[in-house]
Amino acid sequence: MDIKRLELNQVLLVPMTEEHVDSLWEASHEDIWAYMPMDIKEKEDMRKLVKEALEERRAGLEFPFVIYDQRENRVVGSTRYLNISKEHKHLEIGWTWHHPSVWRTKVNTQCKFLLLRYAFEEWGAVRVQLKTDGRNRRS
Repeated sequence: MDIKRLELNQVLLVPMTEEHVDSLWEASHEDIWAYMPMDIKEKEDMRKLVKEALEERRAGLEFPFVIYDQRENRVVGSTRYLNISKEHKHLEIGWTWHHPSVWRTKVNTQCKFLLLRYAFEEWGAVRVQLKTDGRNRRS
């Protein structure tokens, strides 16, 4: 995958880089991590999360994005493609988290639309799964 950016109205998704650590840390909130595989308590934890996500992208297994809210003019979270299979043309969408200020807004809806549209229309996926923890009622 070679994605430069995905954009729709309020949301801009850009490929994650190491330069996003500070803005992702600012977007982090303790309530986000209840159902995630990592608990982010300090900036170094965020640095580790970004590093691991970028390693998975280099391996072709994941593609992490930073979520930019164009109305608030700031980074508000992250999402990614996971378990990418070029051979079978399928992937998952998960590892999604948003700052509480954008919970129950159009941000997540627009993110998912952008990711689904790209997966099916540009990448040629035949199957896309959404992944979340079953206890995560908000999702």
